[in-house]
Amino acid sequence: FNYEAQFEAQIAGDDNIDKLLSCLNEHQQFLIRKCLLEGWSYTDLAKLEVKDESAIRHAVDRAKKKLKKVSK
Repeated sequence: FNYEAQFEAQIAGDDNIDKLLSCLNEHQQFLIRKCLLEGWSYTDLAKLEVKDESAIRHAVDRAKKKLKKVSK
């Protein structure tokens, strides 16, 4: 298990997920819910949002970075 995987597992298993996600804007919450909680791929989200996969990946990474900061 690397640190990233541990962090994602922590978020997915957190009973206070709504409270934790409240530090994110609505779009970031949507992305985190889809990727980490529901298991959507970046490719599927990119198709849904009609965006480049790398844009989705960067947006998710920024949201995860913000969550890490708040969860410390």
